[in-house]
Amino acid sequence: GKGAGEFKELVEEIAVESSLMAGVATSREEAVKLINEKIESGEALEKFRQFITACGGNTDIIEDYSILTSGADSIEVYIDDNGYIEKVKALEIGKASMILGAGREKKEDEINYSAGVVLYKKSGEYLEKGEAVAKIYYSKNADLESAEKLIKESYVLSKLKTEKRKVILERRGEKVGDK
Repeated sequence: GKGAGEFKELVEEIAVESSLMAGVATSREEAVKLINEKIESGEALEKFRQFITACGGNTDIIEDYSILTSGADSIEVYIDDNGYIEKVKALEIGKASMILGAGREKKEDEINYSAGVVLYKKSGEYLEKGEAVAKIYYSKNADLESAEKLIKESYVLSKLKTEKRKVILERRGEKVGDK
């Protein structure tokens, strides 16, 4: 219940849709109420703790996020241009994360759980020349140069002010905001 606004919005949307499809709730309003009750009571967090345990993970990360990046080196990624961020290409960020070891290209590849990308800047925001857009967490054997290049290329800048993109664009074939 303490997550960043956009991430919380996305997780809530997934939970609402899952509740509706599973028949746990009969309306969006009922699903939102149920989800908020589960978050406020601590039941959702306990379920998350159980999930981490079942997967063999370290539940201490719930209270101490720094565990996720322990053992990883990090650098910030800078873009040598300025303008409004028109979009960030998510697929390219995902590819960069995979190169860093946070994902697999082949099922035999090992995952480095401390590798990844933290984005500082999002669509609709203004970027000053030389401002950091992301932080990369990596291990010694990662192809840092390729990952950094992909992240830089994922940012599309515009000299014109751009709108912040919505997190949820569509729900099961229905545009958000349309009735």
